[in-house]
Amino acid sequence: AGQIHWSDALAGTAEFEPIAADPEDTAIIAYTGGTTGRPKGVRHTYGRMAWNLFSHISCLDIRAEEVMLLTTPLPHSSGYHMVAAFLQGAHVVIEARFDPSRFFALCQQLKVTWTMLVPTMLYRLLDHPSAGTAAHQSLNTVVYGAAPISRARLAEGLSKFGSVFLQIYGQTECPNLITTLSKDDHREPHLLSSCGRVVPLVELRLRPDESGAGEVEVNSPYLLTEYFRNTDATNDALQNGWLRTGDLGRLEDGYLFLVDRAKDMIISGGMNVYSTEVEGVLREHPDVKEAAVVGLPHPDWGEAVTAVVVTDHGADAEQIRQFAKARLSAYKVPKNVHIVDDLPLTQYGKIDKRLIRERLTEAVGSPLA
Repeated sequence: AGQIHWSDALAGTAEFEPIAADPEDTAIIAYTGGTTGRPKGVRHTYGRMAWNLFSHISCLDIRAEEVMLLTTPLPHSSGYHMVAAFLQGAHVVIEARFDPSRFFALCQQLKVTWTMLVPTMLYRLLDHPSAGTAAHQSLNTVVYGAAPISRARLAEGLSKFGSVFLQIYGQTECPNLITTLSKDDHREPHLLSSCGRVVPLVELRLRPDESGAGEVEVNSPYLLTEYFRNTDATNDALQNGWLRTGDLGRLEDGYLFLVDRAKDMIISGGMNVYSTEVEGVLREHPDVKEAAVVGLPHPDWGEAVTAVVVTDHGADAEQIRQFAKARLSAYKVPKNVHIVDDLPLTQYGKIDKRLIRERLTEAVGSPLA
């Protein structure tokens, strides 16, 4: 009741009455990415979003003179970047879709200074002929996050784009900013696999976990209020003011190193296997362009480590498996490697492991022998 359709607002046929928003009023219901299950509605209030936008401005180098290019869906990270830029009086360019050639053309035409990418998009830019040329010389800040990134490709990005990269780690429940890996941090090779240090408005701790790592828990003035119409999920995630992120990680000298999503950790033969570790090794293979690792039901192992990879033409699945075998403990080595043309992505550009599991289960028809 009382809603007005966007098209009516644009056409000028809708009448508006000014309403003063209370800090506890609902500002947004944002939906989680849904990479491991059904998306959940995350309720944020105006008061908490004010803190969050302040954090965006102060932590992400968003200046008044910025020319910000956004090519990812606004209901995801980009929407927060956009509003933070508006608060600074910056110039925001919104594209309906991501296209590498169009990206470089806009950089050159509009002197784009700031953009946000998910790793898959960065890989597409690195493979474009304009990467490493004067076409993007105006870029000062390239924020990336939302999914694990190949360390080798990140190093390639630093070589071609320079010291412009700023990594963010956050969640819909704690929008975009839990930790950041600064531009200066990217100069240290040993930190390229870290997601950085905690930002000023966030507290972080690790809950001991049987996996040997710890579940990341955070407290912040801009945490979610609740999961919309989902009391059980709210009570499970929010405990005594702390958010259980579902991410497993380690802290080293104040830097957070994520090892996996708790739901993506594979238990094979009673041993814990971090899918991201196996994926990182597979990406080191010269013919592997992208990789995803999941656990499939197995009568003996409980779960079988299973890899799906995108490769250059002519790559051999067993050779890739042997490559991983030479670099991993035996229980971490994929039992099977499947070569595909591409990996399914969510609408936000994350690898959709839920769909991968469904497709593999349908393909084999029964638990792997």
